[in-house]
Amino acid sequence: MGAHKNACSGALDANSGGWDGWIALAGTASDSSTYGVTQNANCTWTGYAWGSDAIGAISMSGTATDGSAYGVTASDGSACAGVPTATLSASPDTVDNGQSSMLTWSSTGATSCTAAGGFSTGGATSGSVSVGPLSSTQNYQISCTGTGGSANSNVATVTVLTPTVAISATPDRVVSGGTTTVSWNATNVNSCGITRNGTMWRTLTADGSRIVTGSAPDTINSQTTYIITCLNNSGSVSATATQVVNIQASFGEF
Repeated sequence: MGAHKNACSGALDANSGGWDGWIALAGTASDSSTYGVTQNANCTWTGYAWGSDAIGAISMSGTATDGSAYGVTASDGSACAGVPTATLSASPDTVDNGQSSMLTWSSTGATSCTAAGGFSTGGATSGSVSVGPLSSTQNYQISCTGTGGSANSNVATVTVLTPTVAISATPDRVVSGGTTTVSWNATNVNSCGITRNGTMWRTLTADGSRIVTGSAPDTINSQTTYIITCLNNSGSVSATATQVVNIQASFGEF
């Protein structure tokens, strides 16, 4: 079938039974509808060909009248394998310090997949694996190979939220019996506690944005140390901050 049928000449083969010997694998029928044969990634054929009026439509796959299945499959499976695809996702993609995330990957047209970024696929072309506990933001990716080539997946990023904690006192040096204002601020936390010279002074709960902020006055009679300690979703200590208020020396008049 290397040349077009209309370019051929000569008598028909005596064994052809009157058939011109050509089968069209794609084209437009007399009613203007299109037909054709498609080969999928598994090298199997679907659709219809046309063998002229002598043969008519030729189905590439289906079920015979006796209920048996029939079809056409290419002999070399590797010849119709496309370039592999690879995808990777992380759930959740944002975690607290000390938490874990689940990586899930899949591919098409691949025989094996390898990972980059501190986890292992074990060569599997699909699956899930837990990573963590995490202490910093991580990027993950997989690379899959098959008979049709290789492909890298998207980069899946797991963002690790880092708590910030601060505490201050204004002024930080007062005369005995004087007053200072203690202020605090923390982000990416769930709760905080502030001790005053080792004794719990304030217990604080974060708002919906996981922020703890506020201030309060305090009377100072001796050197005073304030320490704020905050917890995140993982229940581990996320951060601490310290502020010391000193006593200012006073001099009497003579």
